[in-house]
Amino acid sequence: MATLHHFPSALVSNWQSAVAKVASRARVDERTALAAAHLAPVPVNFDDTLIAAANAVGQAAFDKQAGKSAAPLAQAAVATDVAGVAAGAKQCAAAAFELARAKIEGNASAAEAASAQLQQYGNCDPRWAECVAEFVAHYSLARHCDVPYRRWKSPDDFVLSDLPTKCTIGIVGDWGTGDARATELLRQVASRQPDLVIHLGDIYYSCTASEAERFYELCAEILPPGCRRFTLCGNHDMYAGGAPYYALLSHIQQPASFFCLRNDDWQILAADTGYNDFDPEHVDDRASWVQDFDDPADPYSELVWHNHKFRTAGRRRTVLMSHHQPFTRNAPIAGGAINRKLMHQFATWFPQIALWLWGHEHNQVIYAPFQDLEKGRCVGASAIPNPSSCDLYSVDEKLRGLPPEQIPAIIDARLQVSANARLYNLGFAMLSLDGHEAACEYFQYDSSAKTAASLYREQL
Repeated sequence: MATLHHFPSALVSNWQSAVAKVASRARVDERTALAAAHLAPVPVNFDDTLIAAANAVGQAAFDKQAGKSAAPLAQAAVATDVAGVAAGAKQCAAAAFELARAKIEGNASAAEAASAQLQQYGNCDPRWAECVAEFVAHYSLARHCDVPYRRWKSPDDFVLSDLPTKCTIGIVGDWGTGDARATELLRQVASRQPDLVIHLGDIYYSCTASEAERFYELCAEILPPGCRRFTLCGNHDMYAGGAPYYALLSHIQQPASFFCLRNDDWQILAADTGYNDFDPEHVDDRASWVQDFDDPADPYSELVWHNHKFRTAGRRRTVLMSHHQPFTRNAPIAGGAINRKLMHQFATWFPQIALWLWGHEHNQVIYAPFQDLEKGRCVGASAIPNPSSCDLYSVDEKLRGLPPEQIPAIIDARLQVSANARLYNLGFAMLSLDGHEAACEYFQYDSSAKTAASLYREQL
């Protein structure tokens, strides 16, 4: 099973979405005769030649966009090491990508050159033409859409006061890939009989309508009857314009991209940090935040709503959730280890925050107390594994010159490497509430052995 490749680029992510949709059509068509009333979701096959070739082109295009390569796209794609993909397939994919990009940009001469390149290569898979058509039809509209962000009018909006006093909540992050690993991990969560499952955001590649529908169908198929579902807003959820993400919210009866679940003892406060991840090509030098009045182009504040929830919490303690991380050791934020704006937005309330859970990084990290936040946890490793060649828990070389007090330490409850797959295991968490008592347990899932093991359990 191949590893899904993803890129912080709306253009590349939408291209990957189009290719994945076309690549899965034949497999869906083969099963239509067996599903007269309902077609069960078909896992995306990330070993498909089209998808693997698109990954190579995505890497080459992203490197070029970031100034890491000046080589022509086809040449750079061929040089990209994607196992089992012939040079010819990469060249065809590069020409198809260039044709698609030229079409959406209205560049007739570039489109003509890319089309001639496709013909020159000769034996290209005819599905590349479908990929171009799918991409152009979708992205030419999505990139011009305003995100249908839902705004509060009363501070009581988006507050759900029916959180059971005693309940189990499954937590997954960056889970929405649709591949077999993600499906099996959700089965592990479902086997623990959760009353709710909260996804910390990112439906891949760009949360198109078909990808959002696949998310919904997989949850409906796998989770126990009556299990409620929520999904936070991540950057990839906005890459297709946001409309499919918000349609999904309506489908699962989630009131908005930010919300509050309450009982007498606890509140789960979900923040939208994806809305402001508007410039994905600059993830290393910019940071996302919760919408506030200080945006002159859109002087509206989600933060005021969150502050109201803290002020009116009473005896309730808070579990805060977001897609983006407030700090890191392994993926620089705006050139540092701390998302200073996001940290500042919630710092006043750190004494009330029993736990802050986030995703975005494809890792699972139990941080030691850091800058007055007692418990910060990354749970973003629920579907996309990292190769064993990466060191997920070392300090990134870009951060090693920072003063020690600016780099968060970790508690030694790390994901391990699966000996069979040579990949890091995946991760998820289970949050248990029982009156004023609460605990959170963090698991790793070995997709080769198909077993899950507890790594760390904490009382809140």
